Amino acid sequence: MTLYTATPKPHNTRVFETSIMGATFAVNRFVGLAAGSTPGGFMTEPFFPSQADIVLDANVRGWLRAELCDGFGGKLPGFHLMDSVPVRGDSGSHVLRWKSAAAADHRFECVRLRFEFADAEVYSVAF
Repeated sequence: MTLYTATPKPHNTRVFETSIMGATFAVNRFVGLAAGSTPGGFMTEPFFPSQADIVLDANVRGWLRAELCDGFGGKLPGFHLMDSVPVRGDSGSHVLRWKSAAAADHRFECVRLRFEFADAEVYSVAF
């Protein structure tokens, strides 16, 4: 188990209330981002994908969708959250897919990923 501090308020508000929380993790999954029944999400830092597929290590009991954005966070056509094929299951090799577009189309370009998920933990993203 590891301890951390968190707040239910947005990160950019000037509210100084926090709680100490505890988290457990499975073998080979030291740390991850989790959302319960209330959906959560995050956006990655900009990166340059060097392989055709974007692979995710996650335990998704509910659902997970991803959006591929340009380096500034702008939505790329065909890669919106609604275009994302939902990810489910517990695997170290979920491949992110979209209905009518392929991540390989933006290989070696500066992009970011935005995730939305519920009842899931995300451990890593390989690109």
